Amino acid sequence: MKIFQSFLMGLLGVYLYAMTPSPAKNSPLPPPTNTAVRGVHSDAQGHADATIALLPEHLTSNTGNRRIGVEVTRAGEVPSMIMTELQSRVALLTYPDGIDVPATVTVRNDTGHQTVNGKILPARETYAHIDIVPTSPLDDRWYELVVWKLPNSISVWGDGMLGTVMPDGSVRSRFSPTSHPIVRSVSHCLKHGGGGTEAAVQFSEDISDNARSGFAVTNLSGRGKCTISGGPGQFPRGASASCENADLTDTIDFLIGGVRSRSGVGLREFANGVETAAQRHYSLNFAKMPGDSTCRQWRPD
Repeated sequence: MKIFQSFLMGLLGVYLYAMTPSPAKNSPLPPPTNTAVRGVHSDAQGHADATIALLPEHLTSNTGNRRIGVEVTRAGEVPSMIMTELQSRVALLTYPDGIDVPATVTVRNDTGHQTVNGKILPARETYAHIDIVPTSPLDDRWYELVVWKLPNSISVWGDGMLGTVMPDGSVRSRFSPTSHPIVRSVSHCLKHGGGGTEAAVQFSEDISDNARSGFAVTNLSGRGKCTISGGPGQFPRGASASCENADLTDTIDFLIGGVRSRSGVGLREFANGVETAAQRHYSLNFAKMPGDSTCRQWRPD
């Protein structure tokens, strides 16, 4: 059952990513203003009774009229008690000032199905939905979808991109319906098979191919040069570079000051909760970044 559940959740992750609009500094980047506790929220025995994913995805912009809500899945039917509890804890707020946005909150409970030998059978996974519909069109700004104090028996799907767990126990997804391109994540991972690393930047929305030409990556630890990977349009929401002889803990500089969204908006960033134009360079000491023996990552939570 666990294998089948993992398979279905993998499909859900691919679907959610596909439905999301595709995605400077001369001194070290300051730490995030909020230190998120990422990963699974579970009970004392480490078991999660249900899994949730927040939409739109965390740190996405130019989402337009995409659905706002919470996806809930579990092995078997999702009890109404879980849905009622989650519904009471959901809120849509302006960011960063945290003002409640008037909205209707409704619940849909859909039982999935699987086909075996031509017969439709009940699926082991049930998907329920909490829909949040603002009573008025959203403004040109950032918002946060919040689930307050997530119950211990409920986990968050994925690695934090479908909702990030905060120290206060809430789960949040920050998004903007209009174009406000920011850096969504920066990663530095060992190449499969060895021979250096891959340094990658993911943006909150699609970026302009013309602006991409100014993107550059430099290994400040002096272990070899970094070469941009892929061509224009291959990674609409990001860019990556292959770094020769690099170590996972090296300091990598990302020249991204010229990056613009496809609608022509320049790259932005948050400094103490205030949105400003992004500085020209992001210099990251990956020795201080969270991760494991194969990959390190930074996010502006």
